[in-house]
Parts: sequence; C-alpha cells; structure tokens
Amino acid sequence: MDTGQAQSIRRSPLVEELEDGRVRVTVAYCDPDADEVWVLGGLAGADPGDRRMRRAADGWWERTYDLPRDVRTLYWFTRAQMPEKTSDFLYDRLNPQTFVYAGDPEIPGDEDLTASLLELPDAAPLTWSLERDVARGVVEEHRLRSERLANERRVYTYAPPGYDDRSEYPLVVVFDGYAYVSDSFVPLPTVLDNLIDAGRIPPVVAVLPDSLDQETRTRELVRHEPFVAFLADELLPWARERLSFVSDPAQTVVAGSSAGGLTAAFAALSRPDLFGLVLSQSGAFHRGLPEEFARAERLPLRFYLDAGRLETLVFADLPGLLHSNRHMRDVLIAKGYDVTYREFAGGHDYLWWRETIADGLIALLR
Repeated sequence: MDTGQAQSIRRSPLVEELEDGRVRVTVAYCDPDADEVWVLGGLAGADPGDRRMRRAADGWWERTYDLPRDVRTLYWFTRAQMPEKTSDFLYDRLNPQTFVYAGDPEIPGDEDLTASLLELPDAAPLTWSLERDVARGVVEEHRLRSERLANERRVYTYAPPGYDDRSEYPLVVVFDGYAYVSDSFVPLPTVLDNLIDAGRIPPVVAVLPDSLDQETRTRELVRHEPFVAFLADELLPWARERLSFVSDPAQTVVAGSSAGGLTAAFAALSRPDLFGLVLSQSGAFHRGLPEEFARAERLPLRFYLDAGRLETLVFADLPGLLHSNRHMRDVLIAKGYDVTYREFAGGHDYLWWRETIADGLIALLR
C-alpha cells in the first residue's frame, strides 16, 4: 500500500470511547525514513516516561493513550529527541484542528509555530478569551530603557473602558508582554474587557513588560534580583507617569506563566511592599522558591496557582511542573497563606493559560 492509500484510510487523532468513561486516542505520523519519532506537547505528558511512537505494520508511526474526556491540549511529532528549532516541531497533517503561535516580528528568525489540537468531548469551552460585544479598553505599546538591566524592551499598557486618570485603579503587572497581548497566545486585553463588563473584577490597569529573546528571558525570569529591581525602581515609576493606580500591594497583581509564574512569586517574596497578589500559571517551581517560602516569615500575600494535569515531563534531574506546583501549594498552605489552586486538563501551553488567567484574576481581585 502506498503512502497516499494509507493516508486515505488512517485517521489522526482517532478517538474511541472506553467503558470506564475515558477515551482512547491514537495519533499517527508517516515518515518511512525515520529511525525514531517522538511525541511532544501536552499529549506526551500522558506517558512522560516514554515519548516514543511505535512503527505500525503499514510503516506509519503511531501512539495510543487512554485519557480523561475533558482533555484539551496541543501536540507535535519530532524526529529529534530534544528539539532545538521550530522545524523540529512537526504537526499532525491528518488532524484538521491546528493552533498557530505567531512569531515575534522583533526577534530575528522567530517563525510561526503550528501545533495540532486535541480537544476531547468534555473539554471546557473557551469563554473569557473570546471577543464579545463589550466596551474595549485601550492598549498602547511603548519602549523602556533599563539602566538596571542594560537593555531596552517593549512595554504594553492597558487602560479599561471609561478610564479616568482622576481615579486610582488596581494594577496588574504581567510578564512576557508580547505573548499576553497577542491573540495567538493570551489575549489579556480581551480577557480584561470581558471580566470587567461582566462585573467579575473591578476596572483595572495593566502593565506588560516584554521579555526580549529567549536567552534574556531565561536569565531575567529565573529568580533574578536585578529584574526585581527593574520592576521596583524603573518599571513602576515609569508606569505611574502614564497610568493612575493604587499604591496598595493588596490591590496589585503580579502575574506570569512558567518562568514568569516563578518570577511573580519571587517578586512578591522580594518586594511584598509592592506586590501582594501572585498569579502563577504553571509556575516553574522546579527551579526553586518552595524552600525559600518555607523558611521566610509569612508575608501579607495571596496566591493563585495552576498547573496542567499533563505537565508531568521531568527536566533532567528536576521534577515535573505538576508535582512542583503541588509542592509549592502545600508549602504555602502549611505557612498559612491564602491559596487558590487549580489543575486543568492540559499541558504546558498558552491554550489553557488564555483562560485560566481569568480564573486567577477573579480569585485575587474578588
């Protein structure tokens, strides 16, 4: 049978109902010349100890997982066990459902990345991240030079509908600014517009500093004290010249995902006089902080933490993010902190964070 005939017969993902209420999902990929093919993304987290696909009798590569019915996640295939570039991420060409992460035009060579979407029957619908017929706030892009960090970055600001500079608003600071204003990642302005219109949070202003490139992000968003100094001594004074917001840390949210979630907690630990509300999405706590919070005196902080049930992949000798976030939750609760914790049916991707950021804002700004 040639490849064209096999493709006309095969389906990917193939979803079959199981008697125990779960579903069996089989994905397939055609590459007769490959020696090995691996699964990437949230789907790989269903069996973190073995990401390899199996070669079927017809020469195709395939892999089968038994999953809960509420999973929504992105996945890829790869010929590289440890992919390093965009071309190593291969989407499922039999799957018509895709999700595209747009490349950042300010990063040379940063390309669009197409992922395959697996959305099972009971997956929660997208709500807050979809545009509605509501009044919209104003988003502006700026440039800010940092003496502390010796670099310059984009900083985005958000002002709510009906903004009045004679009023003072709660403040939301979110890292990875480009990703959090982009429709293909987390359209935070849309989320804020919808939450404010629905009365789920009060009108807020937001400041979103960008992370430049991956090398800079890895340095600055992993417990980097100069970055916290930048926030305190440069970003917030700069923002106050452009927006009217309260000086109360109990009404100031610091937020981010992955390394950004780690940095949100680190910033609050370092400067509780500025940041009293921590919103961490799949925080990279395998890189530290539970021990620091355990040793420190309890601070006037409140937390929202979330993690995906498929975030089980280990990093070298470090634990997976799901277990790291459970550990962080347990430490904080043991210290007496007010913690809202949620696990979602997916992996480490913006597909869920675009929705769970709304849950975090509601929990913290109620």
